[in-house]
Amino acid sequence: MQSKDNPYAGGDILSALTGEQASQERISFWVRFASQELENRFREHIRHQELRQMYASVAGGVFVAAVFVASDRAVVGEAASQYLLIVRLAFLAVSCVTILLLQRSLTAALRSWILFGWVLCGVATSGIVASTRSSEYFAGQVVVSNFILMLVYTVVPLLVPMQVVAALLLTANDIWLLMTRHGDLNPVVRRAMLTVYLLTNLVGAFTSHSRNHLKREQFLLLEREKRLNAELEDALDEVRTLRGILPICSNCRKICNEKGAWEPLDSYVRSHSQAEFSHGICPDCLKPMLSELGEDIGAPQKGVEY
Repeated sequence: MQSKDNPYAGGDILSALTGEQASQERISFWVRFASQELENRFREHIRHQELRQMYASVAGGVFVAAVFVASDRAVVGEAASQYLLIVRLAFLAVSCVTILLLQRSLTAALRSWILFGWVLCGVATSGIVASTRSSEYFAGQVVVSNFILMLVYTVVPLLVPMQVVAALLLTANDIWLLMTRHGDLNPVVRRAMLTVYLLTNLVGAFTSHSRNHLKREQFLLLEREKRLNAELEDALDEVRTLRGILPICSNCRKICNEKGAWEPLDSYVRSHSQAEFSHGICPDCLKPMLSELGEDIGAPQKGVEY
């Protein structure tokens, strides 16, 4: 008996690995399930984990934006530091709005787009700050930018394409500043900075791709386990067996059920197994019945004349 309401019931055990099911469970290069319905179930499954990562990401971004407020005046002067303060406060306001929005009951896709917008605001803020740094302080900006890149790749719970776009925008802006405004830097130092950006993006993208792929594989194993458990439960429903000592009446052959009521043997067996009964008469019982029937036919009846 297969449950029509259970999407995992029925089919053979290898159905999760073959045919249409396998095509739906295929994970693309950009680390998404081929089936949008399966992707939505996965995102809902990790919803609480994603929210924790989102809050941690926003907190980390605010910390990075706020920690250098005190040093802006010494690095860029009074006028520019006030301009950067406005930029950082604007990013802080966007971060607060993002936190408020993430606390609402939103779909996984909408949460991702909201967080992606916040990340782009962070990238823009970092780019504005980097544009005010002189060659003397640009090495420090490179360190901060690479920290932000690792934050994007490893903590911010975005889809891999969104992570790559945000990281490349930040990298492209810093490299453009490095090549156009900081030509006075030592060539060895500039090459080292370019190498750091390249390696950070490669390692970050590989790590993010592997981690997201692994999460989906683990989710598939969980889904297959649910499916197999449902099939096992259906199979067990079909193989109900009678066990233990059954109290049976030695005279009428009725059985005492779990509720203490006595019911006919065939009724009890039918309700506790898949067996059905068809009634007949065995040869040993048929002979005395025929004998009694013959005697009844041959015996004279009162009120009947022969």
